[in-house]
Amino acid sequence: MSQDPISLLDLEDKIQSDAHGTLRRQWIEELDQYGRTLQRQLDAGLAPADFRAVSAWRESVATASEVLNRIWAKFHPNLHPNH
Repeated sequence: MSQDPISLLDLEDKIQSDAHGTLRRQWIEELDQYGRTLQRQLDAGLAPADFRAVSAWRESVATASEVLNRIWAKFHPNLHPNH
């Protein structure tokens, strides 16, 4: 017996209904902006423990962007994410 996928997150519902990619673009821009802020901190130089922590946050932000794009593409396979 086949079951429809269950949406566990309100975020997933928003991505699914974002057919034009408006929210996706907004969220990606916010994540990119945060990532740039973190990169500036890394470039300025930090103590080793702080560098590791900020690097982990920077990696998390990049991963979040990738996950958002992949989930959006899953729901909108015939649309390009820049449209």
